[in-house]
Amino acid sequence: MIAISCVFVLVLHEISAKDFHFIDQLLKYGRYDKRVRPLAGQHPVNITSQITITSLAAINEQTFTFKAEFYFRHWWNDPRLVQNVTSEPLTSNTPPEDLLWTPGLSLVNAHDVQTMATAVRTIISSNGDIYLSRRFEAVCTCTMDLKYYPMDTQVCPIKIESYAFTRKDMRLFWHATPVVSLSPIETSGYTVEKMYATRQNAGQMIGDVDEAYDNLIVKFKVKRTFLYFVYRIYSPTILLLVFNLGSYWIPASAVPARVTLIVTTFLASTFILQSVSEQTVKVPYTTPMQLFLLVNIVFIVFAIVEYVVILYFMMEEKKKKREKKERKALFTKLKQIKPTIMGQNKAEKTNPVMEDKPKTDLKDEEGTKRSVDDKEQEKEENFSFYNKVDIGARVIVTFLYVVFCCTYFIYYLYFTDQ
Repeated sequence: MIAISCVFVLVLHEISAKDFHFIDQLLKYGRYDKRVRPLAGQHPVNITSQITITSLAAINEQTFTFKAEFYFRHWWNDPRLVQNVTSEPLTSNTPPEDLLWTPGLSLVNAHDVQTMATAVRTIISSNGDIYLSRRFEAVCTCTMDLKYYPMDTQVCPIKIESYAFTRKDMRLFWHATPVVSLSPIETSGYTVEKMYATRQNAGQMIGDVDEAYDNLIVKFKVKRTFLYFVYRIYSPTILLLVFNLGSYWIPASAVPARVTLIVTTFLASTFILQSVSEQTVKVPYTTPMQLFLLVNIVFIVFAIVEYVVILYFMMEEKKKKREKKERKALFTKLKQIKPTIMGQNKAEKTNPVMEDKPKTDLKDEEGTKRSVDDKEQEKEENFSFYNKVDIGARVIVTFLYVVFCCTYFIYYLYFTDQ
C-alpha cells in the first residue's frame, strides 16, 4: 500500500514537472527574462485588476487609519509564455516572482502591508494569459473631515499604482466587476453605505523625467453610527443639564445644596468634554460634539453667575433689613425714654384709661403685630428681586436650552451636506 502511494505521488510530480518544463526551458536558454516587462519596446502592457473585500476593521480617528483584508487579483498577457505543450492552464500556489515578471503594484496610502504567504494563486494559460491572486492585510491612511463629528460620513480609499512603470510602460484598468465583497461588510462604529472604484491619472515632472502613473482607487463610503454617541455622550450630558436647571428651583437661601449641584454638573460636563477630545485627533476646528459640550458648560457657568448675582443682592437686602431694624430699634428705644414730669402728668390727664389697660391685652397686641410683621417679611421675600431672577431663569434658560437642542440635532442630522 505504501509503495502504491509513493508511485502515485511520483507520477503526479512528474506530470506537474512536465507542465512547468517549458518555463524552465525558457529560463535556461535565455528566451525569457523576468526583469523585462512583456511587450517591452512595443507598447504598454495592460493590467486588469479586481479587489475582493473580506473585512474592514474599525476606523481610528486618532491616527486617521483603517485596516482592510482583501484579495488582490490581476490579469495580463505575456506573449513570451505562449506554448503548445499543454492545453490546460497551469496552476501554482507559490510566489511567481522567482520565475515570472509580475506588475509589482503597490498600495500608495498603506504604511503597513502584510502578504499571506500561503494565499497565492497563479494561473498560466497556453496563450500567455496570466492570472495572479493574493491575499493582503493592509493598514491604510484615511484623511478624515471631522467638521460634522459624530454625525459625519467619511470616504476611505485604497490607492493602487505601479511604483516602477509609468503610463508609457504600463496601463492599469479595472475589471468589469472591480470591487466584490464575499459578505456584507461591517465595521465597528460605522455603516458601510457604498463601495465603488475609480481610475485616475497622477503624475508630476521630476527634472526631465515624466512621472505619470495610472491610479486605481477603491473607495469606502462609511457613515458613523450616531446611536452609539447618543447613549454614551448626548444622553448623560443632557441629563446633567436637566439636573443643573433644577438648581433654579432650590431656594436661594439653601447655599450648600445649590452650590453642590451646580459644581457637580460643571465638573462632570468638563470631564466628558476632556474624554471626547482625547478620543479624536487634534484638529484646528471645533467639532459638533465639542460644540454641544461647550454650550452645555456655558449654560452651567450661567447658572453659577446667576447664583453669584443672587447672593450679592441677598447680602445687600439683608444689609438694608439690618439697617432698617437697627433704626427701628433705636426709634423704639427713644420712645421708651421717660418723658418729663410735666409731659407725664399731661399724658395722665389726657389718657387716664391707659394705666388701667390689662397687660394681657398688651401682649396680644404685640403678638399680633409680630405675626403681621412676619407675614409682611415673608411676602417681601417672595417678591424680592433675587426671587424674581430665579423665576425668570427657570423659564428663559429652559426655553433656550430646548431651542438649542432642537436646532442642533435638526441641523446636523438633516441639513448638513456631506
